[in-house]
Amino acid sequence: MRKKQYKASEIYEEIGPNLVSCWITLYLMGVLFLGSLASTILGGIGYDTILLVFSGLILVQAIRGIVQLRGLRVRLQNDPESVRMSDVLAAPSFKGIYAFVR
Repeated sequence: MRKKQYKASEIYEEIGPNLVSCWITLYLMGVLFLGSLASTILGGIGYDTILLVFSGLILVQAIRGIVQLRGLRVRLQNDPESVRMSDVLAAPSFKGIYAFVR
């Protein structure tokens, strides 16, 4: 069975919603991370520390996704043959969380 050849326009259309979901996650997790960081500093180690760790991990993944997807978008604009759909799908994405992004 042959793999489907995606056009550059289809790949570009897939990058957009992935990038938007990463930006939304960055903003939401940034606020949550800063709030839980302040709570941990003021109140000491407790349940909010677990929230701090997980929001920090998700925040880092959102930043990784933004950097990778922006790089893929630039590569796609410069040389459309250099980007495959698997590259886009391998980048961190949060589209499953945000159904309204699609």
